Amino acid sequence: MKPDKHKLAAFSAEIDSFVAELKRPIVLEPASGDWVPAREAKAIVQKICGVGSDDAIRAICRRAVIIIPVQALTWGRSEDPHDYINRFDYFRDRETDLSHFHRTIFRTAFSEICGFFEVLETASQGGDCSGVEHANWQTGDFKLTVERDFSDVTLTIVGLQFDKVALTQSFAGVVQTPAPEPLERASPRKGRPPSPAWPDWIAELVAYIHEHGFPAGEGSQGQEALITAIADRLAERGLESPSRATVQAAARSVLDRLRSLEG
Repeated sequence: MKPDKHKLAAFSAEIDSFVAELKRPIVLEPASGDWVPAREAKAIVQKICGVGSDDAIRAICRRAVIIIPVQALTWGRSEDPHDYINRFDYFRDRETDLSHFHRTIFRTAFSEICGFFEVLETASQGGDCSGVEHANWQTGDFKLTVERDFSDVTLTIVGLQFDKVALTQSFAGVVQTPAPEPLERASPRKGRPPSPAWPDWIAELVAYIHEHGFPAGEGSQGQEALITAIADRLAERGLESPSRATVQAAARSVLDRLRSLEG
């Protein structure tokens, strides 16, 4: 059966359109030109949102590139094809793209620089840091590896900067979370404090059930006999038992739960 020439032509046109779309640059919003270093960007977010250093870093990484324009004083890029790739052919056919910090950015560079911030975010959460050689938000210097489909790309960035206007605007509507009150200022618990005999009663209940099992029946059946047995065992040890009214609800809950496990 011969292939349909019209279908092949249509399929070829779709492939050409897909490739052209991949090669089309991504145009992002222009930067204001008011740049601040990484340490100042972090401090701004901490002040606006009332969060700690790690939370501020994660928030910046999630918004970097697309919402908050970035640039650097200097940067370097090296690529290491995976072992199963023919390195000579890979580099011969590879188009080098050096537009990571441009606002018109090719998709390969866009993927790499977004991957860069994803690695930083993961590291700030205490996740896998194997790709991070160093990351210093005080100096704005970073070196880390971004894994791609056919290669590992190492980005070395010196003097990372963020657009101050976009940074401030992106967090302008964030409401600060009030700090929790210290424990010593918490309202005192109301009601009668628990009986000091409770720990001994619970321990004796567990020991009794371990030795004799629990009374058969349903509902409150066997409840009074169980309470009496526990009280007698505690008395034999010279220990007091909480009042019967106090332990009735606990004994009933224990029996209901144990009986439910038997189906």
